[in-house]
Amino acid sequence: MKGISVTDPNGAKRFMRDDEALASPNFMIHNFNMALAEAINRAQMADGTQMKREIMLSVLLANTVIETFLNAYFRVVVSEASHQHHESTFLAQTAKPFPLARKIHDWPKKYLGTAIDENSPALKQVEKLRNLRNELGHFTSSHESLNVGGVIRINGLSNITIFDQLTLDYANGLPNTVLHFAYEIFRLRGLAEPELPQCARIWLGISAN
Repeated sequence: MKGISVTDPNGAKRFMRDDEALASPNFMIHNFNMALAEAINRAQMADGTQMKREIMLSVLLANTVIETFLNAYFRVVVSEASHQHHESTFLAQTAKPFPLARKIHDWPKKYLGTAIDENSPALKQVEKLRNLRNELGHFTSSHESLNVGGVIRINGLSNITIFDQLTLDYANGLPNTVLHFAYEIFRLRGLAEPELPQCARIWLGISAN
């Protein structure tokens, strides 16, 4: 785009390309969170396998909201003068695949000075979500055989219990899982309780309940 330049964190300048788009740090979090709300809404209006597909998508999206929130929020944290000495370490970690579990457990301690309480209900819900997402996202066939009355044998079946046990109640609770985890991060940052809903609206893009 003619006449518009972009400066990267190292101070290097270049002209903005016509196919580039820039937005606030919370833009992708907002959109993933809106996609999560839409998937839950579709699940509420569906039944059977279609409902479970939307619940499965909700699980994947909620996990993505949390990871995107951590990536964007801590990128802002390390850009501030009081935390800028961490910036090079953070950029090195995010320049390559870095496990979500380590972001959850390591980043608050490293970049905010305090780890999330391991007994926190919000953390436990996020761990449950992360484990469920991993089971779904890394699904592989168990390749089992079904025997019926000693006469019929069906080979090569997959154990899909993890999919079959997905419930609408669990999907309906995912926005709160995301919200209360974000609250934990905001508290570690030093925000007071009355400030949490407004901060959640800014970062997550959906009003807190």
